[in-house]
Amino acid sequence: MVTRIRWLQPDLPILILTSGGHSDDLKMAAPDRVLHKPARAKQLIPALQSLLREVGTVSESRCESPRLACAVSQKERLADTAPTPDQDTPGVPFDGLSILVAEDNATNQLVITKLLHRLGCQDVRMAHDGREAVAMYQADSSCDLILMDIQMPELSGTDALKQIRAEDTRGATLPIIALTANAIEGDRARFLADGFTGYCSKPIRRSELIATVNACL
Repeated sequence: MVTRIRWLQPDLPILILTSGGHSDDLKMAAPDRVLHKPARAKQLIPALQSLLREVGTVSESRCESPRLACAVSQKERLADTAPTPDQDTPGVPFDGLSILVAEDNATNQLVITKLLHRLGCQDVRMAHDGREAVAMYQADSSCDLILMDIQMPELSGTDALKQIRAEDTRGATLPIIALTANAIEGDRARFLADGFTGYCSKPIRRSELIATVNACL
């Protein structure tokens, strides 16, 4: 269910209530917060406040309201997140870009493609593993950047990166952004040391992706 929601609404914050431990399925779903049942109000409300404040879903005053235990209406959420003329957040920041994506999970492929299309990128090239990503780059190196999943069959993202970097002069300087789920402390520094230009954790957040791509181009 969480995977399905991520596909339909990539930026929607998700809090899971569970009566079990942190299973592999739960880790793969990568929710934003996890609470164990029964969750009391003194646990639930701060968790919701922290989550909504972190993703900017509602205003600060709404985050502090004790009435947050009630669902925030969809109308309020859309109104609070709608960009204003003063905000430097163009609706299609990736317009005109050509992006090669290396991702082996079918659901993640749909999520990333949909998000990139919403951000204005209509030229999304999808590789299903690291080996295919290298082959696609060798066949056509005109992409502006690569989003590279780390854990893939056939050839890992890091090994694919090394091959592309060694391919030609363009490959040596092409922006390549690492994507990984279950991020741990130190990932960013390690991937940058491996030769990646940037790093995003999964599930991918619109704001994080925009900031990372802008910093890499």
